[in-house]
Amino acid sequence: ALKASSGLPVFTFATAGLITASPTISRDGDWLYVSSTDQYVYALAAADGGLRWKFAASGPVQTSPAESPDGKVGTATKLLM
Repeated sequence: ALKASSGLPVFTFATAGLITASPTISRDGDWLYVSSTDQYVYALAAADGGLRWKFAASGPVQTSPAESPDGKVGTATKLLM
């Protein structure tokens, strides 16, 4: 994650796969949701990158997570045509 005012790193977080989609910032700005091809979606503290939770998806996640108005987080693992 980068600091908006300077572009300098605030923290780094490694996953076992690639991060191919943009992270999502929670509505309150406290959390960063990150999806990965390692089949997990992660919730990280925006301030320091601390892991809050991780969710095992049914396959690689290559789309950005989304937060609903009631705070639930979801993502798509496949695109429908």
